[in-house]
Amino acid sequence: MEFEWVTGASDEHCIPCATTRPTEHVFRTRTAEDVPVFGTRCTVCGSVTVHGAEMEYDADDPFIDGYLQSEGGIDAIVANLYRVEAPAAARFLDVGANYGFGVRWARDMLGWRALGVEPSYSGRRGARELGVEILDQYVTAETMLDERFDVILASEVIEHLLDPSPFVTVLRDHLAPGGTLVLTTPAAEVITPATAVEGMQAVGTGGHVFLFSASAFADYLRRHGFASVDVVRNGMSLSAVAAIEPDRPLSARARGPQPAEVATFLEALATDPASPPVLATAMAVRHYRALVNLGQDAPAVERALVERVRTHTGLDLAAPAALTAALPDLEAVPLLIAPAAFAAGMVRVVHRRDWAQAVEYFALAEAAVAEKRRRSHSYDGDSRLILAQSRAHRLLALLHTDPAAAVAEWRRMLAADELVDPAGWTVRLFVEAHALGQPRLFDAGLDDIARAIGELGAGDTEQHAVAAVDGAHLLARAAIGHGDRWCATQWISIAEAVMQVRADLLSADWAEQASRMLAAARADLEPLRPEAIPSLVPMPGHEHESILWASAETEQVPGGVTVIMAFYRGERYVREALESIAAQTRPPLEVIVVDDGSPTGESGTDAGALIESLTLPFTPRIVRQGNAGQSAARNAGIRAARGEYIAFLDQDDAWRPDHLERLVAVIEQDASLAWVFGDFDLVDESGSTLVQAYLPTTGVLLDRRTIGDLVRTDIMALPSASILRRSALVAVRGFDRRLSGYEDDDLVIRLFRDGWKLAPALDVRARYRTHGANASGSVAFLRSRLVFLQLLLELYPPTGLEPSPAELAAERLLRSTTAEYFAALVAHDDVLARTVAWAIDRMLPLSDGVSTYHRTGLRLMHRPRLMRAAMRMASALPGPLRRRLLPPMALQAREQLRRRRRHTRSFTLDDRPRWLR
Repeated sequence: MEFEWVTGASDEHCIPCATTRPTEHVFRTRTAEDVPVFGTRCTVCGSVTVHGAEMEYDADDPFIDGYLQSEGGIDAIVANLYRVEAPAAARFLDVGANYGFGVRWARDMLGWRALGVEPSYSGRRGARELGVEILDQYVTAETMLDERFDVILASEVIEHLLDPSPFVTVLRDHLAPGGTLVLTTPAAEVITPATAVEGMQAVGTGGHVFLFSASAFADYLRRHGFASVDVVRNGMSLSAVAAIEPDRPLSARARGPQPAEVATFLEALATDPASPPVLATAMAVRHYRALVNLGQDAPAVERALVERVRTHTGLDLAAPAALTAALPDLEAVPLLIAPAAFAAGMVRVVHRRDWAQAVEYFALAEAAVAEKRRRSHSYDGDSRLILAQSRAHRLLALLHTDPAAAVAEWRRMLAADELVDPAGWTVRLFVEAHALGQPRLFDAGLDDIARAIGELGAGDTEQHAVAAVDGAHLLARAAIGHGDRWCATQWISIAEAVMQVRADLLSADWAEQASRMLAAARADLEPLRPEAIPSLVPMPGHEHESILWASAETEQVPGGVTVIMAFYRGERYVREALESIAAQTRPPLEVIVVDDGSPTGESGTDAGALIESLTLPFTPRIVRQGNAGQSAARNAGIRAARGEYIAFLDQDDAWRPDHLERLVAVIEQDASLAWVFGDFDLVDESGSTLVQAYLPTTGVLLDRRTIGDLVRTDIMALPSASILRRSALVAVRGFDRRLSGYEDDDLVIRLFRDGWKLAPALDVRARYRTHGANASGSVAFLRSRLVFLQLLLELYPPTGLEPSPAELAAERLLRSTTAEYFAALVAHDDVLARTVAWAIDRMLPLSDGVSTYHRTGLRLMHRPRLMRAAMRMASALPGPLRRRLLPPMALQAREQLRRRRRHTRSFTLDDRPRWLR
């Protein structure tokens, strides 16, 4: 059964409302009997009516046998008895008792006086085989039993009734004073495309005529005389407890049973001489599985189970591979095969480390579920669980016996969407491969692993948080192994961020161990030099920060300005920067200093101690994080900010007193402005002015209305000279942490793409300091140039009709990169020269537009010594010929870009870097 999601509206009868209501159309489907079914949702109460689902079905022996073997979740059934508190000898009525497991549990495990009501063959057979009392009759408005009851349970009954009002009324009338009613029913909330699997189970194969919403369920019970009601949702089901008396302290959350109690109950049924063979064998499988879930090996129980199954069915569970091959030819496949095989596989993974046999048992469980679906078209929740877990654990076991086959099967399952929780299992397999000493096994799947970490980091379970941290740590280790310091730094930072945001989910012991693990990884970064050429290891992007943005400050002070300063080894100039904030004619709302893991001691000064030593009219708020770079530090400040506007000030820059006042006056005039940037004076390390009024002096283009205007020349909208709208920054998730250079250009372009505007304010001038410690003078800047171009390609793919933004940007970036090449050449830094030559190769189009002459020149750039020799030889030539040869061939990139064919991209798609594809 599959849902076809539909739209539309009509007036339909809503069973919970008991009247005609406006409804929205939700789905169409067909039952197992090929009956068309139509679902509508009441716009008033949110409940779902399933039109055409009315049917009656009485189970036969094969159906009941299957129920006993695989589909009757006994722990779920008896959990309903733990939603109430009742003394021993309490009078208990189970309405819709089915086979009677709830009645037997209430009698044997709780000591209650238990009675069931079930008008079907299941009830008659269960009463006989379990030895319990079950009345073979319906509960109607005329039903009058001999006594009243302290606890009445009606589990998964009410959704079958076209008019549940008489049913609920008669249950109320049979409650003893102080008694409690327990009801369960499928939840209307799961009827959505996002929860389609649960929705199909909730609708069922036929017979469910409506589904309550949680609020409608509670209202319905109150309207029928229950003054105290509590309703909770458990997955795809709603559970309600209700009492007639007002102000009863009720809770519908189950407080039991304990897993060991379930195992004891199942063992009693399996070994009871009165249990017929079908029941005893089915309960033996369930007992074995319960023990495995409790973490036990239970070899004696397994041997007895194998013998019992062989005696009862003629099938040999001890030979899983042979049994798997035989399943398609069997006249009937016992449904107990799948749960028994899955439990046996788990024992071999957890206790016996028999990986080869684990693979065989999980394959048997998968095959048994497949046969069940093929023959009966039934796909209950337990079968889904067994199939999902068997597939994933087979991959885990296969990783130990045939790693290459495991990776191939993992890829196949990902492509076929066969893995439940693919992100979790992808990272778990990656972690397991590292534990097996094969860290390179998943090199071809590192992009998938990086994506999985992003999904897990945004999850809300301890298992997902642990997997995200472990996965990020191992990607950092992979980057360290490739000598990629910047990539490793980012992954360590992501792991630390997940630990911080998900601290409430993580145990203290595990968190302490993980902190030591990440500290050791940071220590291993120290010997690495910055590397411009990216490794095969992908870097974290915006998706990996989703968990951080989800926890961003939500309070916003209208008109308030938050000043954000990223601090890293900034003790020399930070006093001047902070004092320029203190001198503002429009004081900021707050000042946030993000300590980006700045070292203390001889190599640096702690940001907090340094700021405390200053006399300021404000107290900056210190936000601390492990070193992750300026982009990540600025993002941390944005998330913590409460101001409507953000003003960045780098630790080595300074403002004039009217800086904030003038910028705020401009941005307040237009709600579509995200970024207002001022002019700046370029100063050196000592503070001497190098260029005054940089923007007009250098002729920077100020009127930029197209994406082409933004990328053709340097934007020069310096964050230290700007004010930005926080809501716009949050919408685009701030700066890209992968960039340590061109992060400002990238942010402007993404804001522009989202419809935001930027505007100049040339009457504002900041002081921007340039010196050797700036990012623009580092190898990281060259790397960021490549990343920036690739991000442009992703945002604006080439169309073939006109140059793409990345191609337009490459024209100017090639000039900068080529200049850096010759600077390295003159400085005899041959390692850097070869690196820059590699970067030029990535930018230049490799098309027919590049002549053989220029190709030769580009190849020569990879051999710095020969290039220097060629320059010396060319310098001796006559002037006209020297001017032709001395400018490097790469400087002709502008003409080459103009002449090349339009469909050519600016990047070659070779084996490295994989994340630049």
